[in-house]
Amino acid sequence: MSSGPNIVRDGLVFHYDLSDEKSFAGEPTTNYIYHQNPRIDGTYTPFIPYDGTGNITVNHPQGIGVYNTDNNDISWYVNTGISVANSGVAWEYARHAYWIYDNDLKKPVVQSYDAVGTWQAKSYGTNMNAWSTYGMTVGSQYTISWLQWTNNLTKRAHVGLYTRDSGGNYNFWDGLSSVPVNTKTHTWERLSQTYTVSASRNLNDSYSAVYMYTHVFDYGIIRIADVQLELKDHPTAYSPTLTRSSTQVLFDRTKNLTSIDVSNVSFNSQGKMIFDGTNDYIFSPSAAPSFTNNVTFSCWFKTSVQQTNKYIMAMGKNLTGNNGMDLCLQGTDVASYIVGSSSFIYLNHNTNYQNNQWHMLTVTYNGTSAVLYYDGVAVNSGPFTQNVDIEATRRLAIGSWVNGGSNFNGEIDVLQVYNRGLNASEVSQNYNSLRRKFGV
Repeated sequence: MSSGPNIVRDGLVFHYDLSDEKSFAGEPTTNYIYHQNPRIDGTYTPFIPYDGTGNITVNHPQGIGVYNTDNNDISWYVNTGISVANSGVAWEYARHAYWIYDNDLKKPVVQSYDAVGTWQAKSYGTNMNAWSTYGMTVGSQYTISWLQWTNNLTKRAHVGLYTRDSGGNYNFWDGLSSVPVNTKTHTWERLSQTYTVSASRNLNDSYSAVYMYTHVFDYGIIRIADVQLELKDHPTAYSPTLTRSSTQVLFDRTKNLTSIDVSNVSFNSQGKMIFDGTNDYIFSPSAAPSFTNNVTFSCWFKTSVQQTNKYIMAMGKNLTGNNGMDLCLQGTDVASYIVGSSSFIYLNHNTNYQNNQWHMLTVTYNGTSAVLYYDGVAVNSGPFTQNVDIEATRRLAIGSWVNGGSNFNGEIDVLQVYNRGLNASEVSQNYNSLRRKFGV
């Protein structure tokens, strides 16, 4: 299991990292054009549409046939409407968008190689119902996102949704976008554009198709992959399936916890998980990672709000608060309570944590003493020999206490639980391993 560069792995029983797709798949969503993306196969058969006609074979080297995850053939992108009259060349002699295998992504992508300015496009029928059935009205927003690669920074896709009005007329009623562009050549970058439903659309009509014109802006090569259409006002991480549910978002890298439900968490305009301080929290299933008198809690958090009696993470016995451990904020203090069978220890440190910057907060307990660390440095400690065994009804709470309430306001990015008390050098190792990621 890879848990990040130089992360201490010995005793790690729970770990997630929101910038790691193996930990965080992305905000729950529905990708209405998932079926227009290819499945990943071991091998691909050469495929040239209308092979042998005109210059089709010459103009489409390395073309392959592809299928989607529903086992449907999606290889065809030839536009036979291209003519000398509208493009200066007949369709049989034009270059068209077509599938090739990309060695960087290790999967099929659509390529357009435009040298003469002839019409080329990647198109996707959505197979959606009438948009009114999804609760969409005039003024509602939706987002199209995709991966893009080019060898010319002035070349980009011209993207829009092709629909009908009440008279049956086809057009890009919500507009065509040419704003998203690559910032580097020969590099895959995720781009997106959000659109607003116009009054011209007939939302009771079921026809809609995404078009990506790739011949409009300058000459060169452009490649497109992982296209997504969401009825949201912002993009989320790409979903290769129709839906990504609230239990398919967050994953424990150690695989000790499954089906972590994030339905009670908010997401910001970048699709990143946040905690609003009111009703945002994550509760693990009851069989959370166990520990007996040897444990480490650690997390990276960011907030701009001073908070009192607010929990970043906690675990408790029988969900009542007897026997447990937490990382919390108490006014100007970062702190931790460790509650044993008959007493508790409270460790705190006064600091300016509410500076909207990332900090790592860690507490360790090895059966004889507890230590609180802030940004990898020990800031408080004390002897403690109480039994803090967490029983089978335990659960891990993130952004809240284990029985609800006292909710944290901010972001929690990396969170770890160890079934042993890390030493000072190990805590420092974890901090130094991730500090560059957080700009500290």
